[in-house]
Amino acid sequence: MLAAAVLPSIEADTTMLTRAALVLLLLIPGLPTTTSTPVAPELLAGLRWRNLGPFRAGRVAAVSGAIGQPGVFYIGLPLGGVWKTMILG
Repeated sequence: MLAAAVLPSIEADTTMLTRAALVLLLLIPGLPTTTSTPVAPELLAGLRWRNLGPFRAGRVAAVSGAIGQPGVFYIGLPLGGVWKTMILG
């Protein structure tokens, strides 16, 4: 009696998994593919890397925007200190 109660649910789970797998297989070919367009090196020749803002070792404890003040943000650093930007950066 116990086996009869368990088997239908196992069959239902198998059927559901099979249907989910078929749906995924049908959707995969329709996924958008990304192709990059080559950029001419002379367009990038004038660019130089530079550090913007305070050095913070890549770690931030908290970030918050100021309500009603577009472009104003505060960041809290793990070792203490709060920085404010008023120019989105």
